[in-house]
Amino acid sequence: MKEKRSLQELEAEVAELTRLLVQSERAQSLGALSGGVAHHFNNLLSVILGYSSFVLNRESLSKEAADALRKIAEAAQRGRRLTEEILAFLGGESEEVKPCSVHDTLRHVLSLLESQTGSAIRVRTHFDARRDTVLSVPSAIHQIVFNLLTHAIDGMPGGGWLEVSTANERVGGEAGEREYLQLDVVDLSEKGKEPRRAAPETGARKSLKLSSAYGIVGRLEGSMVITEQGDRGSRVRVLLPVGSAGEQAPAEARSRRRLTPRVIWVVDDDPIFREMCRQVLSDSGHAVEELDSGSAFKERWRKNGARPDLIIMDFSMPEYNGLQLCEWLKGEGGAVPVILVSGFAATQPDIAKALRLKRTFFLQKPFSFREMTDVVTVALGETLIGE
Repeated sequence: MKEKRSLQELEAEVAELTRLLVQSERAQSLGALSGGVAHHFNNLLSVILGYSSFVLNRESLSKEAADALRKIAEAAQRGRRLTEEILAFLGGESEEVKPCSVHDTLRHVLSLLESQTGSAIRVRTHFDARRDTVLSVPSAIHQIVFNLLTHAIDGMPGGGWLEVSTANERVGGEAGEREYLQLDVVDLSEKGKEPRRAAPETGARKSLKLSSAYGIVGRLEGSMVITEQGDRGSRVRVLLPVGSAGEQAPAEARSRRRLTPRVIWVVDDDPIFREMCRQVLSDSGHAVEELDSGSAFKERWRKNGARPDLIIMDFSMPEYNGLQLCEWLKGEGGAVPVILVSGFAATQPDIAKALRLKRTFFLQKPFSFREMTDVVTVALGETLIGE
């Protein structure tokens, strides 16, 4: 009987591992799909923002028309921030370590989870930490926050209270005292309602969400403690080291420059095309610099001096094509938006690969002057309403 019981236990464990593997593969597929949808939706919102800012630049607008356009732009801006949060949560191999505001991440993730909390789960927040900046890749902070909050929500099937609080704590160690951000996530099921749902794991094994968060916290030189509070709730406390005194979090609001005038480089081996671009862009108030090859573009980029606000580049040129130049520009640390121009469709393999790079746009030949100015407006992507 003992061997039979052990075999049954082994079969159950294999079945559970298989289920988790399938769940993980589905989550990975959903993540890839979500990233694609977010990118496409962000492009649509960029069109709305681009057109709104283009029209708001006109001085002949009535007050009523300007107010209506600002409301449209503000709604689109909120939508763009939502997609940016999704993309930040998904992360990417190009992410860099930078100061991240945990308070901002908490607010954004709580907003995303409103459909899960509903009216049954009431949320209380107490963001008392004076310093909430943690040095990390943004997706790691999103993952920690998302996992802690969804773990708490999953534990209250009948509703209850979700309390999220922060504070600063100084902790001594071998290297001396260090300041930490203390994040507490408490879930408490209401009396008379369905009690807290126990995690399927037993013993020292935590739920997958908390295990994942625990690993990320450890990599950030932090710590995590889980305290069960009977069958009605639990508390998860995370300590993360805050940035040093000399580091500043990214500015919460940056003033936007207007769409005109801007400096635009046009890279094409066809002088007629370059002249056409100069006429169209100059009429819109932009300053245009012409470069006749990929080699000339590389040489110009490496020179000291002002960089462009936008690059318009023919995809098919001798020596280098658009994909090679975009990848080279990324390797040089360039974050300038690029419009690729080609007679091929965007589905051409190399063009499609180039368009998967950040801040890369496409314009197919032949095109009208209006189509060109529209894509330029979208690529510059500035608004008149601030952050």
